[in-house]
Amino acid sequence: MQPTISVLAVSWKRHLLARNRSPQTIKTYLHAVESLARAFPDIEAASLSSRDIESFIGGRLEQVKPATVSVQFRALQQFWNWAYEEGETATSLMAKLKPPIVPEESPAIRTGDQIGTLLASCQGRTFPDRRDTAIIRLLLDTGMRRGELTGLKLSD
Repeated sequence: MQPTISVLAVSWKRHLLARNRSPQTIKTYLHAVESLARAFPDIEAASLSSRDIESFIGGRLEQVKPATVSVQFRALQQFWNWAYEEGETATSLMAKLKPPIVPEESPAIRTGDQIGTLLASCQGRTFPDRRDTAIIRLLLDTGMRRGELTGLKLSD
């Protein structure tokens, strides 16, 4: 009996850890593979076809944003390339598949009044007030994402 996607995912995680991939990359990659495994439970990975993957991607496009599906598509490409290299599949199922088109979305832009209200909400002289003001200004001035902000570390 050939392994299922879920079984291969365990080996792939070990591979990603051994390659020293970032925790966020591993989480993103495994989420995509686990979603695929839920769509095809108890099916041998080697028995899937490119059409099955296309059906999965098409279904995901009905559920989440195209940008999210694009990330999952690329994660699945990495997974199937690895499975092929490991001899788990006869071909890389996604070798000839094209990623979904992601329409450009403009970010929401806050008005001056909205920014003023936001900054006014943390006016004060306490540490939390000053911290919150600094965080808001940093986000506004740099355009960094929330995850990038929370990942900042103090240097020695």
